[in-house]
Amino acid sequence: MTSQENDDVVRLVTVEGVLDVNLPAQEQRSLARDHFEAVWTYLTSGSKASVDSLAAFRDVQIAGLELESDPDVIDALDDSGELDIGELYPGRRADWR
Repeated sequence: MTSQENDDVVRLVTVEGVLDVNLPAQEQRSLARDHFEAVWTYLTSGSKASVDSLAAFRDVQIAGLELESDPDVIDALDDSGELDIGELYPGRRADWR
């Protein structure tokens, strides 16, 4: 895998679980980043506003994968350890914001 290809792999929180997906289009990566930030904000604050931010992703798909927007499911993924919210780009630890 080339460096550019590695940069295109993004961690998505989907209705199928947490998946690492190749997203070569900048628009897709930007949407993934917005969703990831909404998930992170929800997990760290749990505020009504953060729940509303998640709701904005209801029925939204990236690369044919529906993004998870249900706070109960996101809590379950976090509790199970499946959700490593510190990594948007798997395989490298970097500040994703």
